[in-house]
Amino acid sequence: MSDSSADFATLPLASELLSNLATLGYRTMTPIPAESLPPMLAHQPFLLAASAADRKET
Repeated sequence: MSDSSADFATLPLASELLSNLATLGYRTMTPIPAESLPPMLAHQPFLLAASAADRKET
């Protein structure tokens, strides 16, 4: 994902959390977190939907 708006650094997170995410190799969000975290952190309502093809099982 090359969209800079999907970078964790664009979120209003504590520097320690951003550092931990980077240490773990997490620099960009997948589509669902990229759409849900900004309104969630801003205390705004949000609704997301994903197709069954987006579902991953482990």
